[in-house]
Amino acid sequence: MRWLWLASSDACELWDDESWSVLSSHHVELARAAGAFSMLPLTLNNLAVAKVLAGELDAAASHVAELDALCEATGTEIAPYTALVLAAWRGREREFGDLIRAALGDVVARGEGVGVLIAQWARAVLANGLGRYTEAAVAAREAGAHPLNPSPGNWGLSELVEGAVRSGQPELAADAFGRLESITRAGGTDWALGIQARAHALLSGGDAAERLYREAIERLGRTRLRGELARALLLYGEWLRRENRRVDAREQFAPAYELLAGIGAEGFAERARRELVATGETVRGLTTTHVTR
Repeated sequence: MRWLWLASSDACELWDDESWSVLSSHHVELARAAGAFSMLPLTLNNLAVAKVLAGELDAAASHVAELDALCEATGTEIAPYTALVLAAWRGREREFGDLIRAALGDVVARGEGVGVLIAQWARAVLANGLGRYTEAAVAAREAGAHPLNPSPGNWGLSELVEGAVRSGQPELAADAFGRLESITRAGGTDWALGIQARAHALLSGGDAAERLYREAIERLGRTRLRGELARALLLYGEWLRRENRRVDAREQFAPAYELLAGIGAEGFAERARRELVATGETVRGLTTTHVTR
């Protein structure tokens, strides 16, 4: 059974996190009420991805577990794309690799090209979280190379800008941003424009970079997307530290770490923890979100 970004293709294209969340939840409820067990796995998949992007990783994991149980009970076969995305955001490299090895061969054999793109986008998220920027750029470039598959392709462009900038590939980053900007400008939501501002900040310097990081944080702060907000705080803090503004950087790293650790985004949280330590902070391990000063 092929992957469908069911019920929210419009929401995905418009980068409308509120509509996507509401529609996804509504379609799951409808499928359950109607006993439409053939459709329920697809709706659960869609809802789980919405939860991942909202930073509700525990809720997403619960939906993935329900999905696995439902597929086993009904004999439905769905590639574990949502589990891949969840593992990527959690920074679980071994789990991600196991899922790839178990599923990707079947995906390719069935001709699910979009499945490969989703996997590459998820790999880029994982690699950026772990600070492996060259690897992130390679994966994101593949995910962003196919505009006919909008969701993973568009999201891949955002990952590509970060990976390319941080791996010393400014021309690749600028090209990715040019494509991303046309898409996010058309979307026009706080999600879209917040991601656009964050990506643009990575390519900017001086007052322009600071203004763009602040815009990204303001816009993403008005969305459900706690993980993306935390990443904007992290990137802003990293920029501030490179500008030798350690105290200002600390003010961004602390909430970034608390958010990322709180939602269970372990790779990004560890990246934020290392940055906090570099500013002179003493930070407890990832089992807690408390930051001591």
